[in-house]
Amino acid sequence: MLPTMPRPGFDLSVLLRAPGRRALAAVVALAVLLPLAAVPARSQDHVELVRLSGVDRLTTAIAASTEFFPAADTVVLARSDAFADALAGAPLAAGLGAPVLLTAPNALPDVVADEVRRLGATRAVLLGGTGAIAETVADQLGELGLDVERVSGPDRFSTAAAIAARLDTDPGGRVVLALGGHAEPSRAWPDALSAANLAVGGDPVLLTAPDALPDATRDALVSLDPAEAVIMGGSAAIDDAVVDAVAGLGIETSRLAGADRYATNRAAADTRIAGTQQRQAQSLTLVFASGENYPDALTAGGLLLPAGAVLVLVPRDVLPDDLRDWVAALAGQVGAAYVLGGPAAVSPAVADALEAALQRDLIPVELPTTEPTEEPTEEPTDDPIGGGGLLPDPGPTPTPTPTPTPTETTDPDPDPDPD
Repeated sequence: MLPTMPRPGFDLSVLLRAPGRRALAAVVALAVLLPLAAVPARSQDHVELVRLSGVDRLTTAIAASTEFFPAADTVVLARSDAFADALAGAPLAAGLGAPVLLTAPNALPDVVADEVRRLGATRAVLLGGTGAIAETVADQLGELGLDVERVSGPDRFSTAAAIAARLDTDPGGRVVLALGGHAEPSRAWPDALSAANLAVGGDPVLLTAPDALPDATRDALVSLDPAEAVIMGGSAAIDDAVVDAVAGLGIETSRLAGADRYATNRAAADTRIAGTQQRQAQSLTLVFASGENYPDALTAGGLLLPAGAVLVLVPRDVLPDDLRDWVAALAGQVGAAYVLGGPAAVSPAVADALEAALQRDLIPVELPTTEPTEEPTEEPTDDPIGGGGLLPDPGPTPTPTPTPTPTETTDPDPDPDPD
């Protein structure tokens, strides 16, 4: 059974220490842009894994916000039933020091409004047009006393370009190019999620179609004038024709890809870790989230910038040997670790295996492992789990989505081109 959400100001570590639960004392090291929670450089002999979760994707995002943001002047809101806008908005949220909160497309849920009040926010940034987040949501935020800014375009590719322009980056930098849509919705997001590890330093995330570079993305590349573009995923996800089109603009290109979504994520995480260790003498913070659906991982975008935080995708039920070994190799460098989502997203067995792997004094034990599946990272399973749940449905929305049951999330991305 998932824990109930703490009231505003409630110490989440108290909830996690409730009778009948494992003691998971919170090591508060991942304070997003908050120096009081910065982790000094030191080795850790024991790292406890803290689970942040709610009854659905909305309240899981709120749990993360509650843990890491005592207050925030700005909140970034993205629709809860599609990944593209929140993904592109990760560097914007990190740069603003803002949590990423999820909202129903057609109305602001009460629990989200309560979190906005707790944070004391005075400004809200909406990601996407009115077909993604209805004007009703903007009106409700205005009634709460917030100034509302909408960053959007006519489709997801244009919205990502608008967000990139909002970042005001200098020419000659790096952009990340991720898959923004696919005829099979479940194939669009797995590699794209890992782009957050590269984007949290302020690098824009632009989106592409699988086999062609959209005009909006091409125009954004010309305007941004980067020296380098990192392509997330292999050629089965993003065709070589897209890479050639980018290179034709005089931009150096490279791919970041692995045998499956988890290997691709580790490659991105390794790049993030290497950059973090070069810039700051702080221990690492690992944020684990489901690799089988996207909502929980999306909320990590605003949590990754400070304190060397790294997003790591994991399966729900069994931790593969190679992923466990990768985590164990970081033992002694990690100061804090969190898992986003409840047991339906990341099972207790996987959480226990991760916590065991993080210990420097690891003693070999029988852990539930299996050989990793040799699946192309561009062909993920379409398993609708991962911190999701029933979404509020106050009325019709410009981009209809199916109403999920309490035990399943919405279609991972029902509309390839929402605003």
